[in-house]
Amino acid sequence: MRVFQFSVRFFDDGLYRNHIAIEGTAGVTVGAPCDGMILMALFIIFVVAYPGTNKNRIWFIPLGLFVIQFMNILRIMALAFIVYWDEDYLAFNHDYTFTALVYAVVFAFWWWWSKMYVPANGNSEEK
Repeated sequence: MRVFQFSVRFFDDGLYRNHIAIEGTAGVTVGAPCDGMILMALFIIFVVAYPGTNKNRIWFIPLGLFVIQFMNILRIMALAFIVYWDEDYLAFNHDYTFTALVYAVVFAFWWWWSKMYVPANGNSEEK
């Protein structure tokens, strides 16, 4: 956000440790449900539950976790910008827009895994 010449502050508001704000705004708080950890766990479970080789899992899971974390950082930045421009749009975008986008990315990764790395016969043995 500083790249875009915004003065940003991070602080502990007493209830949550992870609070980010553009100077002059109330900012956004990243609580436990919004930190992406549950989504990351679901992603890992999807990949592990489907057949495939461990060789592919070794690179696919870290790639997916990186993308999920990156998407979550972009989401938090976007929400902070929304608060800066017009706080009235925060709730809708938090609850619907970004939830749909992040879950769509996780679904796309799961689809990618199921189409590209699951053997046609469902057997996960390496060949």
